[in-house]
Amino acid sequence: MRKTYAYRSNLLENLKIVWIFTFVSFVFIVSFCIFQIGKMISEQYLIQNLERKISEISRENKLMEISFLKKNSLYNVERLVEETQFEKMESVHYIRVPGSIMVAK
Repeated sequence: MRKTYAYRSNLLENLKIVWIFTFVSFVFIVSFCIFQIGKMISEQYLIQNLERKISEISRENKLMEISFLKKNSLYNVERLVEETQFEKMESVHYIRVPGSIMVAK
C-alpha cells in the first residue's frame, strides 16, 4: 500500500511539473507571438510610411526636373537672342528660285 501511495505521490508531483512546464511554455509562446505580431505591424507601418515618402519625393523630383528644363531652355533662348542681337521682323519675303537648283556657278 505504501508503494502505491509513494508512486501516486511521485506521479502527482511529476504531473504538476509537467503542467507547470506546459503552462509556462504556453505563456511564453503566446507572449512571443504577440511580440512578433506587434513587431510585424510596426514594420508594415514603417514600410507604408517610407513608400509614401518615396512617392512624394519622386513627384517632387519630376516637378523639379520639368521646372529646370523649362527654365534652362528659356534661359538659353533668351541668352542666344541677346548674343545674336535678333530683331523682331514684321514680314518675311521668300526668294523663289526656278527649278530645283539652289546654287549655281
